[in-house]
Amino acid sequence: MILAAIALVILAPRMAASDHTVTDPREYCDHVAGLIVEQDIDELTGDLLAHTSRVGTLGDIRAGMGNLVPFWSKVGNLHSNAHVSAKKFGDDYVRHWYVFVYDLGPLFVRCTMYRPGDSWLFINMEYSDKPEDTGLTK
Repeated sequence: MILAAIALVILAPRMAASDHTVTDPREYCDHVAGLIVEQDIDELTGDLLAHTSRVGTLGDIRAGMGNLVPFWSKVGNLHSNAHVSAKKFGDDYVRHWYVFVYDLGPLFVRCTMYRPGDSWLFINMEYSDKPEDTGLTK
């Protein structure tokens, strides 16, 4: 079983540069899904950090994703990936779920975004080979 969560507690003001502004959380989560397809952990972790309030560090994000690279090395080829669900919690908090189907099974990913002002920020990503671990079946 693979289960991980990357949670960055948002306690400080946003420090992301204006070129990292996210106006559409679905578009950004789709972008994250694309980085998962590419299996480039350095690009993925750097991109996630650039779209947070920067309370966490690159090391925090990499530690939270520590088992993703070993998972990729074992599951074989990617056959498909899709956005499968979304849920809004008010106007400023949203979650998007994705499924990635590999030779040896699926990976379910939940991408959570929030909007403290004019721009959306990444708050966390959870992934598992079981949909219930990411809240998909609730």
